[in-house]
Amino acid sequence: MLPHQKLIYPCPFCGKETLEVLWWPSHKAAKRSRSSAAGSKTTWKKMPEGFVLLSEKCSNCGKTAKEIEKEWGLRS
Repeated sequence: MLPHQKLIYPCPFCGKETLEVLWWPSHKAAKRSRSSAAGSKTTWKKMPEGFVLLSEKCSNCGKTAKEIEKEWGLRS
């Protein structure tokens, strides 16, 4: 798996690439359960790609991080 990467994303309001985000690719994560009687079992779960907005606001149009995350569907 590639590590987290900082990328520049376009603003959903003005379309200019001014927003800095932390992005990670989809990957598989292991979950190990342990039981004294049955031994241990490892299950794999597919994790989706994701990102977190690092910018406080768009430097072009001035929209805040809260407004941008709401537009992207990250906040309700």
